[in-house]
Amino acid sequence: PGGKVSITATDTTNGNLTANATATIAFSDASLRGPFAFYYVGNDATGFRAVAGRFVADGAGNIQGGIEDVDSFGSPVQTAVAINSGTYVVGADGRTSATIYTNSATPEHWQFVLTSTSHALLIRFDSNTTGHGTIDQQNLNDLTSASVISGNYVFRAAGGDVSHAPLAIAGRFTANGAGVIPQAASIVDE
Repeated sequence: PGGKVSITATDTTNGNLTANATATIAFSDASLRGPFAFYYVGNDATGFRAVAGRFVADGAGNIQGGIEDVDSFGSPVQTAVAINSGTYVVGADGRTSATIYTNSATPEHWQFVLTSTSHALLIRFDSNTTGHGTIDQQNLNDLTSASVISGNYVFRAAGGDVSHAPLAIAGRFTANGAGVIPQAASIVDE
């Protein structure tokens, strides 16, 4: 989506007449279909907020469900918060508006832009929370075995500690593909 394609048609029954056209491939609600993982970081009324989770989009403008984990200075960590439903509208240029319904009295409002049918850049800005992050399509078949996690990896995370002071960690680890991490190293900066 978003690209252009040239189309040439030739009529060989009438003297090899040809016609050319350029078509722009557009995004639509159907561009968001299947399971997706997401995260965003930002602020709420109490300060730092981080949210990560997953949802399933039906390709017809509906979020069928999902879960999210929420970490905020203002409340204890909330895990497996149900995403009960939601709706979305994808514009032809990939810009998307979504409303996500959890058990909270106030729905979440997300804006994101699809850069492909498997990746999006997310922002949230409503009366409760601001944030930015990404959305990535999941391949659930990739999660069926520990053998898919093999080799060298790096990671980073930033947020706050229990005193609301900045906290960051970065590191690397090696996974052996059998569910064991025999080597790891990290640096914590408080």
